[in-house]
Amino acid sequence: MKSRICLILLFVLFISSALAEDEPPVMQDFAYALNVDVNEQGALWEVTLPEDVYRHVVRADLGDLRVFNQQGQLVAHALRIPETVQTQARAPADLPIFPLYQDQEDTAIGRTINIVTDDQGRIIQADDEAITHQKQKRISAYLIDISQLEESPYQLELNWQHEMAEGFATEVTLDSSQDLVHWRPFGSAVPVADLRANGHELVHRILTLPSIEAKYFRLNWPEALSTVRLGSITAKFAGTASLPEKQWLTVQGTISENHPENVEYDSGGNWPLVEIKISFGKDNTVMQGALMSRNAATDSWRKRHSGIYYQVNTGQATLDSDPISLSYINDRYWRLSATNNETVLAQDNAPELLIGWMPYKLVFLAQGMGTYTIAYGGYGIKPQSKSVDHLLQKIKYGDKAEFIKMAQIKSTVTLGGERQKMAPPSPTPWKKWLLWAVLIAGVGLMLMIVRQIYRQLNSKPPEVSESD
Repeated sequence: MKSRICLILLFVLFISSALAEDEPPVMQDFAYALNVDVNEQGALWEVTLPEDVYRHVVRADLGDLRVFNQQGQLVAHALRIPETVQTQARAPADLPIFPLYQDQEDTAIGRTINIVTDDQGRIIQADDEAITHQKQKRISAYLIDISQLEESPYQLELNWQHEMAEGFATEVTLDSSQDLVHWRPFGSAVPVADLRANGHELVHRILTLPSIEAKYFRLNWPEALSTVRLGSITAKFAGTASLPEKQWLTVQGTISENHPENVEYDSGGNWPLVEIKISFGKDNTVMQGALMSRNAATDSWRKRHSGIYYQVNTGQATLDSDPISLSYINDRYWRLSATNNETVLAQDNAPELLIGWMPYKLVFLAQGMGTYTIAYGGYGIKPQSKSVDHLLQKIKYGDKAEFIKMAQIKSTVTLGGERQKMAPPSPTPWKKWLLWAVLIAGVGLMLMIVRQIYRQLNSKPPEVSESD
């Protein structure tokens, strides 16, 4: 009897687990796929996921993505952020600067400036004796000596003093030289500004330099800055980094009818966002606000950034707010919300979002040669249960080329199409019903056995008559 009960319990448990277990997805459960050829032996292969993947995945974490080998079997994979090899940047350094003057009425054409350098090329003195002692003079340029730096600076930070109540906004230009004789301009005019109003400030004091070999710079100082004097110029250095270039998309915004302080955006995909720029449709727009995002229209908004966003045209320069740095945010929907009552945006002045994204790397475990299929875009598909993350963590960056080979995408194909990205109609939950039926039948069968045992235990034994 005990053995019969055990067999029944095992049968019920087996059927229950078999019905409750999710079936692994197959290729036709996905909308689209990439075909990747593997034509040589290798354990791990890497491919850069293109734009089409982010447009069609359903999940923000790309959990509805799978890799199949040539036999249609699932293989383990992992998503990786592009690796950056970053060297530590040098500490900022104050540079020697020398103001160059000109007479207020002088055009400075053909003027000779005396510059004295030492044996190492370091500037010791720079002046123009013809106007040194004149009272009506102004600073027309600053001579900047970078000849003693071991590497070229990435940026110059201008540190100034002024007493202009309304501040200033204009543009400056920069020339470069190797010998203090031959000069050439590089780059376009750069806006500089120091504006303050209503408790807010707008300051642009950083000049980002192009990659160029030079020992000296000449910062041309316009007449609009005649009352602004530089106290110092600081060189900033960038550590070397190796990263793929960001890709950019422009997203149009729509101002909410019920909440005109909100501008909403649909980026059209789950992009791995690393930077966002806000571009206003009209100049001279300043707003204090917050940038928020969410993955689905039913999710709650999450604040990603807050600050002052602007686009100001002074007639001499256009000043834009700084880009917003992000760390691989995959949300599709975004909202720019004004947090002060002073900003009113018209529909034709809805700001655009310029979103910068950087593609993920997909690494998969090869099981034989042939064509591998990277399938993506499937409603209700859960993230994979097996991954190669543990293998990748053991591979050092310097050994990557030895263990991981680069694969190339051969083609893009349609599998189940767009319908696989949509929620299917609610099916009859036959699995659920069958599971409950098996459980109820098993319980009923056990009750019958218990009842039978109870009757046998409580039944009277037959009477035995004694013969004389």
